[in-house]
Amino acid sequence: MPPGHLAFGEWGGDHVDIVASASTTNVSLGCSSGVFSGNIPLDANGNFTANGTWNLSIGPIRLDANMPAQLSGQVNGRTVTIAVAAYDTTQKQVTSLGPQSAEYGKPSIGQICPV
Repeated sequence: MPPGHLAFGEWGGDHVDIVASASTTNVSLGCSSGVFSGNIPLDANGNFTANGTWNLSIGPIRLDANMPAQLSGQVNGRTVTIAVAAYDTTQKQVTSLGPQSAEYGKPSIGQICPV
């Protein structure tokens, strides 16, 4: 798929779901999730980075707000491999998630998260 941008639509895998559009890219890994910039450009090798926010907590709402985060990854054909680095402003530390792979056009194979 490179060059261009991260293909719009759903990318799914084992406990990972990515929904990319021109305006936002929503990412779920396990029971945490984030929102990143949309229309994510790819370099000639299919690599990308995007800034956004991340919610590390289990459940839909984090009580101390979303954290600044960076999504990075690489597209290879119809597969994307991603990693997230979230900066916890309370603990003053970076939490790394991934790498995790997803396939374009496939639904996520999720897990049930406690609320």
